[in-house]
Amino acid sequence: MSATFTEHALRVLPAQPGSIVVLGIDEVRRGRPRWVPEEAAGTWTTAGDR
Repeated sequence: MSATFTEHALRVLPAQPGSIVVLGIDEVRRGRPRWVPEEAAGTWTTAGDR
């Protein structure tokens, strides 16, 4: 299965990937966010990432 995947990837992917323009949160975030209630607005917001 791995050899089949690798063979297919070599055929369809470029030899050199393009430049990164934007990083998504999944690529840079670690841990879980800490949520705090905004009582005046009745909503929740993140207090900060670890």
